[in-house]
Amino acid sequence: MSELSGRFGGETGRLVKMNQITELPEAKAEVIEVRQYGSHLPLLSSKNKLSTSPAGLEMDRSFGSRLESDSGVLSARTAYELPRTQKALLNLHGVEISQGGIDQIMQRAGAYAIQKNRIDPGRSAA
Repeated sequence: MSELSGRFGGETGRLVKMNQITELPEAKAEVIEVRQYGSHLPLLSSKNKLSTSPAGLEMDRSFGSRLESDSGVLSARTAYELPRTQKALLNLHGVEISQGGIDQIMQRAGAYAIQKNRIDPGRSAA
């Protein structure tokens, strides 16, 4: 018998309801620093041999692949305009990104799609 039921003369409590709630983890942006080193190899023709960056951490990137992916989905798939995409990224992920940054992400995605022949560069936007 529980302490509460003993005090009030009731029976031991029984489970009446149960519920499970699925929640997203708290949004937390992180900055990843990428460094690229070069080496001088006198016996080879190249003066400065650069190491290769891992996929997703290329030196021409300003934003990570997850942030680019979410920005692309919000901008292109949902037809969000830049201010709305900007606000959604802040609300969903706690990331403050300029409209110019979002535009840069979309330009990169478009160039990649053209390179992979996924879209016709002459086609006008719908």
